[in-house]
Amino acid sequence: MGVLDWLKKKIAGEEAGELTFSAEEENFEGLNMKEVIDAHLGWRTRLERVISGNSTEHLDPEGIKKSDQCALGKWIDSSGKKFSTTNEYRELIEAHNHFHYFAAQVIVNHNDGNTRKATEILDSDFKMFSSRVQLKIIELYSVIYKNQGKV
Repeated sequence: MGVLDWLKKKIAGEEAGELTFSAEEENFEGLNMKEVIDAHLGWRTRLERVISGNSTEHLDPEGIKKSDQCALGKWIDSSGKKFSTTNEYRELIEAHNHFHYFAAQVIVNHNDGNTRKATEILDSDFKMFSSRVQLKIIELYSVIYKNQGKV
């Protein structure tokens, strides 16, 4: 299912299925949406592995909390700034900051020995903001391209 059809279903509250990109949809003003969304989805697996003890990866919560260090954060602070007058851009920043905050909180709680709390955060706030980041990227894409007459 293409980006815009996926977004329409999500907004309508329907089951949207897997998000796929056509070749012309994947790159959005210098941002590879597929790579960025896949990277953010991959965080759940990384965090689950740490919580379950099946990872040798050391995740630093202070580093994770910095939302400007990943590809999306760097894009937001550079090429994406031209969209700063839109609500969708501001909502994307907010969702992205929360995503990184709650990812860090999963690790903080795990490191403190509170696996139950880490799992709760992973299954609630982290999950919600992970979905919201995906949705806000696609909403921004849709609004910008609609304004440019491409949609």
